[in-house]
Amino acid sequence: MKNLKKIAALALVGLIALACAGCGGNSKDAPIKIGFVGCISGADAYLGQTAVLALEDKVAEINEAGGILGRKVELVSYDIGLDPTPETINAANRLVEQDGVVAIIGPESSDQAIAAVDIMQDAKVPMLVTTASNETVTVSEDGKLNDYMFRMCFIDAYQGEALAMYTYNKLGITKVAVLGDIANLYTQGIQEFFIEKYEALGGTITSVEGFVDTDTEFRAALTNIKNSDAEAILIATGTYKIAGYIGQQCRELGIGLQILGVDGWYADDLIPFAGDVLDGSVMCSMMDETAPEYTAYREAFSAKHGTNPNYFAYYAVDALMCIQWAIEKSGEATGEAISKALGGAQDIPVFTGALTIDAATHNPVDKSIYILEVTADGFKTIEKYDPKS
Repeated sequence: MKNLKKIAALALVGLIALACAGCGGNSKDAPIKIGFVGCISGADAYLGQTAVLALEDKVAEINEAGGILGRKVELVSYDIGLDPTPETINAANRLVEQDGVVAIIGPESSDQAIAAVDIMQDAKVPMLVTTASNETVTVSEDGKLNDYMFRMCFIDAYQGEALAMYTYNKLGITKVAVLGDIANLYTQGIQEFFIEKYEALGGTITSVEGFVDTDTEFRAALTNIKNSDAEAILIATGTYKIAGYIGQQCRELGIGLQILGVDGWYADDLIPFAGDVLDGSVMCSMMDETAPEYTAYREAFSAKHGTNPNYFAYYAVDALMCIQWAIEKSGEATGEAISKALGGAQDIPVFTGALTIDAATHNPVDKSIYILEVTADGFKTIEKYDPKS
């Protein structure tokens, strides 16, 4: 009988220890674990590599200043590539079930973020997406708020409408053809909202052509566009290489239309890869990286890491600063406390400026869009644009 009681007691101790391990190490002495998921390797590694470097730097800075609530911060990162489902689900499950994180930063893609929604909701752990801009990341198709999903960037509707208004009102272009990725929620969202707004303004869509992100041949679609009487072509792609391929084939076919682009083009490698075939193109961006307030950071980052930061890095740091703010405000390092603090929060001090979160959508409020021109010397900011104006 004594042995049975001893075994039962040991089993109970084991269960308690196991339960505590699943609580994310929330004792006052344990580090606060924060997860990151993103594309860190492969051809599109620029999406996540600089974000990890920026987060590691920021975590070190926080820890040197005493941590959060007196506890050290630990970053746990997983490379999920660009596969929207298996890798994202596996990483999200591991972060919440095994690593015990209190929040997750990332991913970059809407498809990936949507794949993780149910996991975050069930675990009651917030995910702060950096550049996943599809509306259903934070608000489901039935209009229900995903309580544990938050967004650092503007949504597709915001960008699509802004680009449509700029094209029609500022460039004076009345006929546009569209060439977009048919298998990407991000590009399809921007394309849909661009067309809707552009036609409402009085513009004409002369042709809509599609491709998938593994394509490198676009001449058939471009020939249709060339014959459509368009004055401009919107290239809706999430990768700079496809923008470069299309620009090159436009030149080969003698297509001299104004080229319009989306923020997915934005990468330091765009101009070296594309050469001058995209010179004069107009595109959207989430921020103006050439602004004076970012100069010192960019120079220090480049000197330390041998590469330039990008807005994937800046928005990842924004997300980390939101998590830090929420923990300090609530006094608790738990997923539920963080989510409660962030919902409807106003003027959170983050890297890119004060951030206010809409309580009904968990989207940032009044996020500016920047219109850039692609030049041989880099990206030139034309203006800061508010699509509601």
